[in-house]
Amino acid sequence: MAIFAIVFVVSQAGFGQDAEKEKVDQEIVIKPVGDQMLYETTEFTVTAGSKVRVIMENTAASEAMLHNVVILKPETDKAKIGIAAIQAGADKGYIPVDPAVLFYTEITKPGEKNEVVFTAPEPGDYPYICSFPGHYLMMQGVMHSVAKKDAAK
Repeated sequence: MAIFAIVFVVSQAGFGQDAEKEKVDQEIVIKPVGDQMLYETTEFTVTAGSKVRVIMENTAASEAMLHNVVILKPETDKAKIGIAAIQAGADKGYIPVDPAVLFYTEITKPGEKNEVVFTAPEPGDYPYICSFPGHYLMMQGVMHSVAKKDAAK
């Protein structure tokens, strides 16, 4: 009976391809520029407190171009995080254990997508990088989180 209950709970938890996506207030799609180590979207604005979905859609053709999106606290030393990501290694998805890392997508292969859903933090400018080894040097952007009244401007 206990096994049935566990199976039932897991089956109702929203897993699987047919599961409805979590409702969000804003959805941002970030893609690389071809096979370059650059993001097409180098900045975007969210409303503080809103539910946000960031999607890494890896449209690169080269199998070597693995990418992700790692959103950091304001004023974070991106080089420090980039180096820590290399040290974290593939087993940890090149995501360092660091309080400056707020949200991230998993490493995404060409032709695939990964996403992260989060509540937008307090107003400020939040840098983001690709943490795949060496990519942080060029794959950078900024998420601007603004107060609700400022978002209408």
